Amino acid sequence: MLPRATLCGVSHADGSVTLAPDDAYVIRADDEVVLLAESSSVDIVPVGESFAPRKGSERYYMKALSEYTDADRGPKKILFAGYNDETLLAVKLARDMAPNGSEITILAETIPADEFEQFRSTPNCKLRVIKGVPSSHEHLKSVPVSAQDSVVIMPAKDLGSKAEEDATVLATILQTYANCELRRSRAPDPSSPEYRNPHVVAALNTDSARSIAELMGTVDTAHVAEIPDVIMSDDLIGGVLLQVSANPRLASLFDALLATEGHECYIRDADLYGGADTRAMNAESDTSDEGPEGSGKGLEGGGSHEGA
Repeated sequence: MLPRATLCGVSHADGSVTLAPDDAYVIRADDEVVLLAESSSVDIVPVGESFAPRKGSERYYMKALSEYTDADRGPKKILFAGYNDETLLAVKLARDMAPNGSEITILAETIPADEFEQFRSTPNCKLRVIKGVPSSHEHLKSVPVSAQDSVVIMPAKDLGSKAEEDATVLATILQTYANCELRRSRAPDPSSPEYRNPHVVAALNTDSARSIAELMGTVDTAHVAEIPDVIMSDDLIGGVLLQVSANPRLASLFDALLATEGHECYIRDADLYGGADTRAMNAESDTSDEGPEGSGKGLEGGGSHEGA
């Protein structure tokens, strides 16, 4: 057993990869297991010395987890601030996966005519395009950015340099927070969840810009947990290339993980799955009127424990 790692896939000798293998899958001698762990050294202990989930427990707890997360699947408002050669695909993916009643807004100075024609609303998601400067306080206010659930900043690639791209991203983050603070200052109850900052996602090129973005999220102590999610493109690509050069068989794994269509990995607190103790103690029942004991949320109610 792997008490400090999670098996997420199996790499086969022919170069193919099986992600999220079934409970009944038997690892072959020429397979390589793919683990999620905090370090490259992983302890393997005998089954008797660890908490072994009962047969069928994975299906039970995944069902319980889906019921817990359903509450967060209501309509979403997403703003794409800026436009580059990756925006069209990102918007299409967000639109196709958006919950019913969602709204996607694109705020950009210019959009190629052939790509603009591809933006269409769907029965589930309304899509609108606003012409404006993403880093402008007034243009963000007109969206309005303070009412968005998420803001994805995608600066144009023709700004001249990576430093100018980063400066545009930082200015957009700053103006987003300024709009939100202005809205809170006029609210009867600024601490209400409806006045929180939107979740900001941005790609940056330099460590100095990343440090500034992270500091922006700590200036307002009431919203210190809302630090922007920063993607360092060069670091991500460099890390992938380094791992593939050390182990060429990982190439197919990254192909599967980074493909537009396919698998997704979610990392959540173990308590949401019932925790190690409760998985071992209570998963053997075929049916149950009461969920397993433990601190996990969303585990109330009966469930089926069929084998995988």
